[in-house]
Amino acid sequence: MIKINNGNSISKIDLQFLVFITLFLSGIILYLAYPGFMSYDSLRMLEEARSRVIGGIFPPMPVYILRFFDITDHGSTVMIFFQNWIFLFFYSLILTAFRFNFFALINSLIFLLLGMPLVLGCMLVLWKDVTMTSLIFYSLAIIFVLDRGYISIKYFYIIKWSSFLVLTIATLIRFNAFSATLIIFIYWIYVFYPKLNNLKKLIIIISIISYILFANILINGYRIPSLEKLETNNNFDVLMSYDIVGISGWSRESLLPIESKSSKNLAKVDILEIDNVYSSLGLVIMSQNISSNFNRLKIYPNQYEREDIFKAWIFAILDHPASYLKYRWDIFSEIIGAKPYETYEPTHFGKIDENNLGLHFTESKVTDFILSYIKFTSGTFMGKPWVVFLITFFIFPFLLFNKFINRKDRVFIKFLGITSICYIAPFYFLAGTGEVRYAFPSVVICMVLITIFIRVSTISMRVK
Repeated sequence: MIKINNGNSISKIDLQFLVFITLFLSGIILYLAYPGFMSYDSLRMLEEARSRVIGGIFPPMPVYILRFFDITDHGSTVMIFFQNWIFLFFYSLILTAFRFNFFALINSLIFLLLGMPLVLGCMLVLWKDVTMTSLIFYSLAIIFVLDRGYISIKYFYIIKWSSFLVLTIATLIRFNAFSATLIIFIYWIYVFYPKLNNLKKLIIIISIISYILFANILINGYRIPSLEKLETNNNFDVLMSYDIVGISGWSRESLLPIESKSSKNLAKVDILEIDNVYSSLGLVIMSQNISSNFNRLKIYPNQYEREDIFKAWIFAILDHPASYLKYRWDIFSEIIGAKPYETYEPTHFGKIDENNLGLHFTESKVTDFILSYIKFTSGTFMGKPWVVFLITFFIFPFLLFNKFINRKDRVFIKFLGITSICYIAPFYFLAGTGEVRYAFPSVVICMVLITIFIRVSTISMRVK
C-alpha cells in the first residue's frame, strides 16, 4: 500500500490505473512516431549499440542503455516506449502524492503533452534528453514518496538505493547533467540522513562529487568491459571555437583565424565572411554554412593546439565581454524560445535521417496533424519555454509559503525549483547549439510546479 497525505491509502486498483493510463499514453506516442523519430545522434547511438562504443562528443551511457533494449533488434522502439512510460508514470506518481484524483490527473497529463509543444515533440524522438529526464523523475518521485512514508518499510532500503543508482545513470547520460542532479543528490542526503551535522553532510556531498567524477571518467572515457580508451571528447574545444565566431560577429572585429605557435600575425578573414556563416542556432547550422562556403572560414584548422584555442577564447572574451554575452544570449534565446518565430525543430519533424540500419518512417494523417499542431503552437506565446519559466518564477513563492502545503511537500517543491534552474542556467554559457530540446528537463519540472499550483489554488478556494 502507498499512503497519501490524508492518511488514506492508494489501492491496487488506483496503482493499476496509474500504470494503465501511462502505458496507454506511451503507446499512443509510439504510434505517432513508430518506429520512433531518429536524428543523426540517435542513429549513431543505435549503430554504436550494435557494434562498438566510440565515445568522443557522444556520451557512451545512452549507448549502453540502448544496447540493453536492442536485444530483440528493436532497441529504438522499445527504448522510446519504455523511457516515455517511466517519465509519465513517475510524473503521475508525484501528482498523486499531492492528492490529485483521477480526473485531475488525466487533465494534468493532457496539459503536459498538449499544453507545451516541446514536451510531446521531444518524446516522439529517441533523444537522450528524455532518457535522462525519465530517470531524474524516477529518483525525484522515489525520494519524495519515501520521505512522506508512502512506501512500505519492507522495501525501503532497496528502493532508496535504487534512486541513488538511477540518479547516477541519469548524470552520465548528458555531459552537463551534473549541475542539476547534484541538487537531487543533496535532496537525497537531506531526506535520508537528516540528523547528520553539516560537516558530515558536506563530506558526503564531496564524496558523491568524487564518485560521479570517477564514474564519468570510467564510463565516458573507457569502453566497457574491455577498458579500451575511447575517442577524446573535444566538445569544449568546439564550443570555444564557435564562441570566437560569435564574438567576431557581434563585435564586428574579425578574430579568425586565431594565432598559433606555428603561425602568427595572420591576416584576418573579412567580417562579411563571418556574417555569411553566422547563425543564432549555433554550430550545427554554422558548420553547414561553412561547408557550403567551401570552408573558406577556417575555424578549427589542424595546426591549432588546445592551448591555442583556449588562449584565443580567453582573450576574445576579455577584449569583447559585451559581445560574448550577446552571442551567448543569441544562442540561449533559441533554447528557451525567446524568438519571434516558432522554436527550432521541437521534434525531429516526422522523419528518420537516412541510414543503413533499415529504419524508415511511414507518414500518416494522424502524425501529420500532430506535427502541424506542434509546429503551430511552438510559434504562439504559450508555446514558448520562457513563458513556462516566467510563470514558475511568479508562482514559486506562493508554493513555498502556502499554508495548504505541508513542510515536507514544500521542501520537495524547493528542490524541484532549484533543480530546474540549475539544469537550464548553465546552457547560457555551455550550449553550442540553440536547440529547444535542451530545455525539456527544466520545462517538465516547471510543468509539475504549475500543475501543483493550480491544484492547490483550487483546493484553497474551495476551503475559503
